Amino acid sequence: MRAFTLVELLVALVLGMVVALAAFASFRIAAKSMSAAGNLSRENRVIAQGYFAAMSEADFWYAEDDPFAASGQAQRRSYDGAGGPVAVGTDRSHGQPFAEMDQSDEFWNFNLADQRTWSRQGEYKCTHFFSWSTGSYAQVGCIDHPDPSGACAWMHVVQDRLYSCLGWNGYLDYVPSPWTLGFYLGCRNDTDPPYNSFNLATTGTPGGAWAMTAFPDEFWMSGMNAYPHFQASYHAPEKALGRSGIHIYGISTLFSPRPGWTESGANAEYLRASVGTLVDRAPTYNDLVPRLPGLSASLPHASLTCPGWPELSVKVLRSSDLLVTGRTKATIAVSNPTTGSRHSISFLPIGSTLRGARQQRQWPHWGGASLDR
Repeated sequence: MRAFTLVELLVALVLGMVVALAAFASFRIAAKSMSAAGNLSRENRVIAQGYFAAMSEADFWYAEDDPFAASGQAQRRSYDGAGGPVAVGTDRSHGQPFAEMDQSDEFWNFNLADQRTWSRQGEYKCTHFFSWSTGSYAQVGCIDHPDPSGACAWMHVVQDRLYSCLGWNGYLDYVPSPWTLGFYLGCRNDTDPPYNSFNLATTGTPGGAWAMTAFPDEFWMSGMNAYPHFQASYHAPEKALGRSGIHIYGISTLFSPRPGWTESGANAEYLRASVGTLVDRAPTYNDLVPRLPGLSASLPHASLTCPGWPELSVKVLRSSDLLVTGRTKATIAVSNPTTGSRHSISFLPIGSTLRGARQQRQWPHWGGASLDR
C-alpha cells in the first residue's frame, strides 16, 4: 500500500493549520461577541435602573423632601437670609416648598365664577414709577381692602400666604393659572410700614423709582428680579405680571435638592432657590450656571451596582423659564470601566407637581403630614 508523499504531507499540514486558524478566529469572534453582548446587556440593565430611579424622583420628589425622616425635611420651614429658622411671614424670610400652609376652602375648591378669584391687580401701588404718573391700584384690591364682601382682599391674602409659606419657587408652582403675579400689602397709614396677611410688618421696596411699597421687597427685587427686568430695559412692571414675563432675559426659577442629594457633593442651594429667580445672561452676569451643581438632584442610591458593572449617574433638574413652567429634566449617564465607553441620555419625564408631592406626604403610610390645610 502506497504511503503519503512528502508533498502531500506538507499540503495536509498547511490545510490543517488553515482550518485550525479559522476555528480559532471563529471562537475568538464568538467570545468577543458574547463579551460585547454581556456588556450591552449590563449597560441596558443599568440604564433601565437609572430610568426607573429618575421616574421615581419625578413622581415623589425624594431629593427635595424625605417623607420618612425629619433629618431630610429641611424644606419644611422658613429661613432668614442667614439660613436660620424663623416663623412664617417674618419680614425678609424665605418660605420653602414643603412648609405647612393654611388657605381657605375657596382656594382648594377654586371656582372661576366666584368673584373673589378674579384678578384684582394693576401695575403699581406707588403713584409714580420712573416719573410716570400711575395712580394706585391698591384701590382695586389689597390685603386690607375695606370692601365689606372681602372679595377685593381675598386674592391678595392668598398670594401672600403662598409666597410666605412656599417661597418663590413654591409660590410660582401653586399660584392659579388665571392670576397675574403680584399682590398688595396692607397699610394702616402713611408712616407705619406695610404689613402682610400674618399681620406682621413687611419691608416694601425703597423709595425713588423703585417705590413699589405694595410688594414685599424680596418678592419684587429677588422674586421678579426687578433689576435685570426693568432697571436695564426701562420696561414697565406689567411685563412681569405673567408666568412668562418674569422669565424673560435668561431668567429661570428652580427647585433644589436637600443636603446629600446634590451633584458631586455640592452644597444644596434650596435656600437661594426659594428666594427668587436666577439669571443666566453670559457673559455679563450669570448667577445660574455656577449654582447648577447645588440645584441638580443627583440620586445617591442609583450608583449601587455590582463590582465591575457600568457606573450609573442620575440627575434631575426642576425649573421654569420663558418657554416652560414646571419642567423636569432627567439625565442618565453610564460609564463602562470595561470598555471605557460613556453614554448620556436626557429626557423630560411627566411627573408630579409640587402640589401632588405635598399631597403624597399626607398619605397615612407616609406619616400623614398636614401640609395643605
